[in-house]
Amino acid sequence: MVLIDVFADNYVPEVIIDREKEQEKIKEFLEDVLRGICKVLCIYGKPGAGKTVVTKHVLNQFDELENAVSIYLSASHLTPNPALKEVYEIICGEEERRLPSPLMVREISKKLLKKRNCTIVVTLNNFDKMSGVESFLWNINNLMENFPRIGFLNIDKRG
Repeated sequence: MVLIDVFADNYVPEVIIDREKEQEKIKEFLEDVLRGICKVLCIYGKPGAGKTVVTKHVLNQFDELENAVSIYLSASHLTPNPALKEVYEIICGEEERRLPSPLMVREISKKLLKKRNCTIVVTLNNFDKMSGVESFLWNINNLMENFPRIGFLNIDKRG
């Protein structure tokens, strides 16, 4: 008997009920990013409304596409530099060598420019919990200016 831990952070159900409209909006966002239209999508709502589950569900489908990568970050566990380090390690395929943020952004940009047909979506969950989030957002903005096939998805609770 296999037990599924539905309370684990990485759990995503195979089917989402009554969230077709939300899923469609996220899919439209991703389609634009795939076409090279640099975009930002903010998802907000009351805690427990299903924002994260719906987003992860759609991103799992996105990850199945060739040359598409989604990077999911939970801001409640990160500060700007470690968050950028995670992006660096996923895109560059190597551990960050204690580079300052501007150099990491430059290296990420170089790597992405070599992979011209690659599409990246960075998702930041619990946006409101990251101390100094502005620094991380500036770094993502710099990446988006250099590489048009990046999307940024922000999940925030408001209520």
